[in-house]
Amino acid sequence: AQGGVAVSSDELRRWLRDRFSSRDQRLQKRKARLRSLQERLARRGGEKGNDEAGCLDRALLHMRSEKPYLASELTLKDLAAGIGTKANALSRALNAELGMGFSDFVNHFRIEEALRIMSGDDRDDWDVIDVCFETGFNSLSSFYRVFKMHTGLTPAEFQRGRGR
Repeated sequence: AQGGVAVSSDELRRWLRDRFSSRDQRLQKRKARLRSLQERLARRGGEKGNDEAGCLDRALLHMRSEKPYLASELTLKDLAAGIGTKANALSRALNAELGMGFSDFVNHFRIEEALRIMSGDDRDDWDVIDVCFETGFNSLSSFYRVFKMHTGLTPAEFQRGRGR
């Protein structure tokens, strides 16, 4: 290669496989931690605490009951105000307890809502673009990217698989 390092196709394939599998593994770990926290919250009945776990419990409860993630302009500051804490405390809790940032946290709920809509009885009434904007995404491209990251399928593939 001119001015660069020559890389064999096998090395490139190995690098790509390692890169994408590790990202997928990190995502799976984050999702598992979030599910675990949601189960813990359900068992505890939404007790309020002042530590990071309590802050996260309140955030999960708020996300499930009020569904603020449906608003496309939701910010960390808005969510923190909704649960009665400071934005930096919520950010620390998300990073420490879940290993994810605010946008990943919100997108998890948005994709769960999209899956609920696309699997529901009235799924034939929904186009992908309608689901995208209904679940709080600002663009179809980001919806597709995040949906595929969470499910392994594009929204259209998911709908086709559901008999649409």
